[in-house]
Amino acid sequence: MKKFVTVFVALAMCSPAWAGKELRVVPREAEHQTIRYLKGSPTADVDLPQGAVQVTPLAMDHGKLSFSVVYWNKGAAPVNFGVESIAVTYKDRIVPVLSAEELIKRAKSRAMWTQVAIAMVAGAAAAASATTTDHYRSTTYGPGGRRYSTYGSFTRSNPQAVALYSAAGAAGVYAVQTRLDETRQILGDEVIQTTTVDPDDSYGGIIVLEKINGAKWPAHIVLQMKLGEATYPFTFDVSN
Repeated sequence: MKKFVTVFVALAMCSPAWAGKELRVVPREAEHQTIRYLKGSPTADVDLPQGAVQVTPLAMDHGKLSFSVVYWNKGAAPVNFGVESIAVTYKDRIVPVLSAEELIKRAKSRAMWTQVAIAMVAGAAAAASATTTDHYRSTTYGPGGRRYSTYGSFTRSNPQAVALYSAAGAAGVYAVQTRLDETRQILGDEVIQTTTVDPDDSYGGIIVLEKINGAKWPAHIVLQMKLGEATYPFTFDVSN
């Protein structure tokens, strides 16, 4: 009677305790900013004679705060708008706004380590299926505290399983690459990049802040946008 090879694959990521927890970000009531709602989402609105800016909190991006920003140039001259126009502070700390290039670089890095994990797990499973060892277990640690474990029970060599695990690994790597290509396209299209906004024209997109390590909530963050001769200040309350 044939006995089937059974392999269990476990991937765990060691990360800070707050990672993955969604924070609540809402505009603070202030004289200089109006709060509007779109389908329940609060949006901060600063309307000046030279232009208007609206900022809406978005879901967190890998533990980093992100916002949708829209600018309407009501002045008589063109205005350049990019991440360099935005200054963010948490208490007395400056929080960098990540460029599209930096976000793409980080997405590529995450994809690379995911591909490494898939290849390691598939390779370990294939190697285990090719042996007559009764029990097999392997744990490997990668950058960022990632832990990859493969373990199982084996009774005989199984060439079909070797081929299956190898093919599954290749398919997984291909899927990651496809998703990375899609992510690169989305970031290039949606993340704010330096753009000249002509009079009576508008431009907008997504901004992502650097992760605020050691932050203690509740607290507030301040976004100030310098566009042309005007400064647009925004304050958001952040809580767990």
